[in-house]
Amino acid sequence: MSYELIEKLKKAIDSQTGQPQWESVGEVMEVGDGVARITGLRQAQSQELLTIETESGSRTALA
Repeated sequence: MSYELIEKLKKAIDSQTGQPQWESVGEVMEVGDGVARITGLRQAQSQELLTIETESGSRTALA
């Protein structure tokens, strides 16, 4: 890598102001008849709204 590229990357990283956030991520195992079976969301509670990211955009779902 060139020195200029490394310096540009360092400046771009140093200029980031966003705060890191935790997200719970699950895996969709099965979808059918408007129902999605999702695993890996251990802290999700009954009647909680979930956001499911799809290729066509985000969808809101009820746990």
